[in-house]
Amino acid sequence: FSSDSFDIVASYITLQHIPPSEALMYLREFARITRPGGVTVFQIVTGRKPGDWKGHLADRLPWLATLHHRIALGFRVYVTPEPLIRAAMQELRMNLLAVETDEAAGQVAVSRTFLFAKPVGTPGK
Repeated sequence: FSSDSFDIVASYITLQHIPPSEALMYLREFARITRPGGVTVFQIVTGRKPGDWKGHLADRLPWLATLHHRIALGFRVYVTPEPLIRAAMQELRMNLLAVETDEAAGQVAVSRTFLFAKPVGTPGK
């Protein structure tokens, strides 16, 4: 898509299934295609709750988690820490308008929905 081409860019229950480094690349792309004055809204998992022993184990042994999720579930839930998200979007000159905790990722993960705006006069790159 062309830079600065969308008024609204939205993603829901998708980024949590992408490794953090790649999820941050998607956020850069979202910022690039959002027009000045437009908004980007997305949900993403930012942490694990204390009782999520499977998730904590998966974070420490990613090869085992990948094998288990491919065989048993067909998907994996990754954590992209909120400070990384905020820093990436700030670097892209996207202004945080709101962030709310949600239940999109179920009971064991910390899921948040972010709303960012691209200021007028900030072209996509």
